[in-house]
Amino acid sequence: LAGKKSILTPTERRGGNGKHLQILGASQNNLKTIDVKIPLNLFVCVTGVSGSGKSSLVNDIVTKALISKPDDLDLSAQLGLAYFYNGQYRQAEPIFKDNLKTKEEKIGPEHIDVAVALNNMAGLQRIKGDYAEAETLYKRDLVISEKVLGPDHPDVAATLNNLAGIYRAQ
Repeated sequence: LAGKKSILTPTERRGGNGKHLQILGASQNNLKTIDVKIPLNLFVCVTGVSGSGKSSLVNDIVTKALISKPDDLDLSAQLGLAYFYNGQYRQAEPIFKDNLKTKEEKIGPEHIDVAVALNNMAGLQRIKGDYAEAETLYKRDLVISEKVLGPDHPDVAATLNNLAGIYRAQ
């Protein structure tokens, strides 16, 4: 606050990936029919005075938009992981389930991205203490990962390690 320390503004900023999440006509609580274009693949902060609608925008509108847009499976998975890593498991679970189901339907049940979604779901079940379900999901992940990546791939070793963690916990 005294200005004794500072962080220099970078001369070059990341450009992102050129994609945006666009929301038109958002209305919720204090937000009255606003249009928002949020760049993707960048660190974005939503700021404003108290009561200006920041939480309504992020928690009610953007979150619901991401959940309801299964075409962008990576965004959906990232949202689920954000909840997961913040200990909000009840919010993460339906997102993980929908993400897994949509991936299996759109890209096929043996695609490597399905293995990733299985791993996310298994990790959640493991934390919840449902070791039987976690084991089933990790084993499905393992079959896909070994087939697609080969038995010596680090992701296969990570899944085996996750399975070992379940066996140790029981």
